[in-house]
Amino acid sequence: MTLQSRTRLVKVWETTPSERSFPTWRRDPVRWKPAPEPGMAGRAIGLFDSGLGGLTVAREVLRLMPGVPLVYLADTAHVPYGPRPASEIREFSRGIIGALADAGAGAILAACNMSSALALPTLEAEVPLPLVGTIRPGVAAALAVWEAGPLGVLATEGTCDSGAYPAEAQRRRPGIAVEQVACPDFVPLVEAGAVEGPDAEDAATRYMAPLLRAGCRTVILGCTHYPWLLPVLRDVAGASVRFVDPARAAVEAMARLWTPPLAREGAPEDAVPHRFAATAEAERLAWGVERWLGLRVSAEEWPLWRAAPALSQ
Repeated sequence: MTLQSRTRLVKVWETTPSERSFPTWRRDPVRWKPAPEPGMAGRAIGLFDSGLGGLTVAREVLRLMPGVPLVYLADTAHVPYGPRPASEIREFSRGIIGALADAGAGAILAACNMSSALALPTLEAEVPLPLVGTIRPGVAAALAVWEAGPLGVLATEGTCDSGAYPAEAQRRRPGIAVEQVACPDFVPLVEAGAVEGPDAEDAATRYMAPLLRAGCRTVILGCTHYPWLLPVLRDVAGASVRFVDPARAAVEAMARLWTPPLAREGAPEDAVPHRFAATAEAERLAWGVERWLGLRVSAEEWPLWRAAPALSQ
């Protein structure tokens, strides 16, 4: 039995990625570098995502590694990542990791499934820092609780198309069936803060329907935005479905791999110099940090990209 025959991808959106338009950005040829906070070089853990979704991973860092400074970068200039080609995701991820290292990160956690699936396999050989993604820890956590039936995955179009979750699941559990559903409406809902109400309920119902029909009882949330929608997903799916958020497993993997120098055990959150930045609309990131992490911050805007010049007429 081939990998393809054991894996099925259900697409329930109306337009294809090629039919959508996205802003075109380029890396500034003179790379802007964020300065590290005094005394922070090599001490911080760097996290990145396309937007607010990675805050679900930041939440676990605050819980499990409380004395470690956090540098979080949201690439809001390019959100959503889901429909973008792999080459762009690799370019964005490479630039972001460089910026996080400049800002003092001693380790990098890709709090983005698209980057974990499409960029990390290449960048692991390039980045001289501990580097952890969400795919491997997420699958390990799901298989630890999986009992029977297909393993379900809710993810972005790009993550589904990459085949990263089915490949890792079948590497660890040969023969397991994997049912994937791409969910392009979820990221815009989370970025808008619309994680409850009719729109969220309608999207959750549409995306869960194929998994419920297939008999999935364990479902991986294959995008870090999706845990913010867990209440509505649970209402739609019922008590018989177990959702797995890879965030905790990813942070636990990082904690096993990397011990930051001079980490302050048990330091209160407000005494640790966390840093939050965005490549556009930093005020929206500050809003998300306060709403979902309970921290009032002044988010920075990092000019990592510039808009491509308009074509001459």
